[in-house]
Amino acid sequence: MQSLPTNQHIQVLISIANQAVEPSYDYAPPLKEMEKYYLDIAKSIIPVLYQSRVLSTIRFEFNQLENLCKGIQLLNEFPDKAKNKIERFPERLNHYLIQEKDALKLKQVLS
Repeated sequence: MQSLPTNQHIQVLISIANQAVEPSYDYAPPLKEMEKYYLDIAKSIIPVLYQSRVLSTIRFEFNQLENLCKGIQLLNEFPDKAKNKIERFPERLNHYLIQEKDALKLKQVLS
């Protein structure tokens, strides 16, 4: 299983959000790259039969993150509330993936 570099992803997301303050900055490509990373991890740890819901959740979370960056860009500022959400994002997503993997293991044991 790939490692989930939470601290590194926090730094990248903070950097993206800081740059999103600039109206000309296109935050979508780096977010898509990180989304692909998490989708690939999910595909590697979740059996195909159960991937649909997990992948949809990851996509939804990244859509929310993109909306947050859009708001930062429209406001031309990076408020503390947005920073707190971004700082928690990788950890929350990692926790979700681990929880889903563990739930599937438990389901297999109980079957």
